Amino acid sequence: FYADTILEISPLGVNKGAGLRELLGLLGIARPLVVAAGDSAYDLPLFAAAELSFAPLTAQPEVKEAATHLVDVEREGLLDPILRTIGL
Repeated sequence: FYADTILEISPLGVNKGAGLRELLGLLGIARPLVVAAGDSAYDLPLFAAAELSFAPLTAQPEVKEAATHLVDVEREGLLDPILRTIGL
């Protein structure tokens, strides 16, 4: 799996979820519907900041466990299931 060969270094507390919260604060958006999609452990902080989270069936086990929805991307793609879920 490719993530086994990647080393990501960032300052303590800097992650996708923190970045999202910072952006929402800068934009003055208090209670948005946040929808996230991801497949690796790097996406877990983003999932924690989201109302809805989507992971493909091929995602890492801890990501699938954290997701609110699992998607068979080979059969459905990723975007269609997300849009159906949020009513678009």
